[in-house]
Amino acid sequence: MARSLENLASSGISLDGIPDEQKAVLAGLSDSEIEILASVKSRLDTATPDVQAHEDVHGGIFW
Repeated sequence: MARSLENLASSGISLDGIPDEQKAVLAGLSDSEIEILASVKSRLDTATPDVQAHEDVHGGIFW
């Protein structure tokens, strides 16, 4: 796994079910882009309740 994918996963961004084409894009992200995604995810997590219903999402990143 590319370092950027490892960094995303360690930030709590699930890569399960993401198509290979999107994983390839994510693998090419710079460190600063990964930091931004991780920051946004953290802020979204803080703003939402611990338990939240999820929709069935296909073909895209869904935290």
